[in-house]
Amino acid sequence: MKTLLKIFTGIVIGTSLLAFTPLGGESFTLHINGKEVVEHYFTAKAVTPTVALNPATANDQVSVYYNECGKIGTSRKLMLKDAQNHVLKEWRYDNATTEHTPMTFRINEILAYKTSAPLNLVYSSKEVSKERLLTVLTFDGGKTASK
Repeated sequence: MKTLLKIFTGIVIGTSLLAFTPLGGESFTLHINGKEVVEHYFTAKAVTPTVALNPATANDQVSVYYNECGKIGTSRKLMLKDAQNHVLKEWRYDNATTEHTPMTFRINEILAYKTSAPLNLVYSSKEVSKERLLTVLTFDGGKTASK
């Protein structure tokens, strides 16, 4: 009887802990020059992260690793959009063979769109039913997001 109680208690505790752990689902990490600055899980209560690109330099590289429920999408693309949802820049990426294949671009590719208004970095793929807003990018001199 004590063994059964211990097993039951373990199951209850384990289930409770899993309720606070983001399993499956979609997520992404964003790196600047290899340093992770955003790790984000798409949940109902998730707030879209903001990344200030100052004091980024033109040659800094941004890398995005997107996870679609443990898989990598096909026909992946990133888009830079303004506040009116107009596409300013689009990058298309080859189909990845491993989850460690990032989508990358350099800051200098988006400097022409630098304004005081934030810009949106958006992801889409063949498997994602609608575009996903990854992060809001600002050039306002604020602090760069960090982990």
